[in-house]
Amino acid sequence: MTSVGRVGTGDRYDNDDGGFKLRPQDQRILELNQQGYSAKEISETLKQEGMPLSKTSVFNHLKEMRLDPDNDVQVNHNRGVRSETVRKNQRWYKIIEWVKEYAERYYQRNHFKIAIRTAFYDATDLNPPLVEEHEYNQFVSKVADARIGYVDQNGELLLPELDPELFADDDSRETYNRYDATEPEPVGEPGPIPDSNEHIDRYIRWLKNAPTEYDGKGTKGTDGEIGGYWYNQPEYVEVWQEKNDLMEGFDAILNDLHVKIRGNKGYSSFSFLYKCTQELKESIDRTRIKPENIWILYCGDWDPSGENIDYYLQRRFRQLGLTGIHFKRVAVMPEQIDKYHFTLLSIGQRPGKKAPNPNMREFVRRHGYKATHLNAFFTEAHLPAFREILRNAVLEHWDEDIYKEMVEEYDVEADAPPRLTDEELSKRRRNMYRKITKTFNDPNWCNGLPDAPDPDNMDEEEDEDEDVADEDE
Repeated sequence: MTSVGRVGTGDRYDNDDGGFKLRPQDQRILELNQQGYSAKEISETLKQEGMPLSKTSVFNHLKEMRLDPDNDVQVNHNRGVRSETVRKNQRWYKIIEWVKEYAERYYQRNHFKIAIRTAFYDATDLNPPLVEEHEYNQFVSKVADARIGYVDQNGELLLPELDPELFADDDSRETYNRYDATEPEPVGEPGPIPDSNEHIDRYIRWLKNAPTEYDGKGTKGTDGEIGGYWYNQPEYVEVWQEKNDLMEGFDAILNDLHVKIRGNKGYSSFSFLYKCTQELKESIDRTRIKPENIWILYCGDWDPSGENIDYYLQRRFRQLGLTGIHFKRVAVMPEQIDKYHFTLLSIGQRPGKKAPNPNMREFVRRHGYKATHLNAFFTEAHLPAFREILRNAVLEHWDEDIYKEMVEEYDVEADAPPRLTDEELSKRRRNMYRKITKTFNDPNWCNGLPDAPDPDNMDEEEDEDEDVADEDE
């Protein structure tokens, strides 16, 4: 017989009763907590019951459950309560205080939210640094804790509270929303039959006023309107960049240059690249711009994977039938790392990883161990330089003279419309009065119109109509 390993208990925690309930392990932890067990004692008990969990993990489970007051998590140790002064003097408390102030100031200065990784780079750039280069994962974890708002046994925040929307979003998950709960519209009641006399009186008044409303002016021409920033330019530019959480920053930098910005988020999916290449092919057909005049300006990490993404993207373009275009890396470049003294990444094998990055050996052979993230350019110290580098890279393919010629030709107000002289206007108005009078002095003016009366019996028909109106009243 083949062994299938340990068989599970079959415990489930589906909330099929319509309300939330703790999963079995958390239920047991809470039961033991409310019986007076400490985190250490709970850990020992769970181990005996076949649900091994370390003391630290038990503490974290209780910390999570403490966010819900309905759980009524108890304090079962005699360590005493740390004073507010002690808590605020802790290292990570001070770091999160700095992050909060710094992220708010960054947004006020640059008008886009900072990415968490960029905040980390800025923290390492301080003198002395707030965090060490190897503490990125812990930094991210503490920022997440501060956004969630974990509290201690007395309900006091463990870290300064951070607004959940303080940072740029790096989440590419999509939501399709078809939910519709709009209010129905009741049937409207039909309106009354319009009064025929009021109806005709209104149009008689309009006709009487028609000559005076005629002003003898032509219609105004339409003003010229300039075309797009890239109208008639011989080259086409797109900016691609690796980080979703930097899209807002790229948009702020390039907003007035009117280029398409794409966030490829590392090794892009086939579907994403197929869509992009189809759009580029359609652009080639529509604008008649030759492939050799199309430029993809790329910004990404300079590390084994980041550098290999350049090759990956260009290879996919060719496989999808998009050939002859230019692909140029703008940032990060190895010489930029030296020039701006960026914080370096450790690109060796990390503890806990099964294998090193497969691109590392080739990267090190050609470039050495010099590596950093694109976020290094978005720190306060280096953002102005990056803004200049990126904008110059785009403007290199934009001809200002072509744009100025287009503006000069099309940014023009329309000529004033023609108009009659006062004498000519007066003459035409008199002729209009004569035409109206002549038309309605002729009893045959309505011949051939629907429901028109016999001209010989015009007065009689009117009397009969009045009689009908009287009967209706």
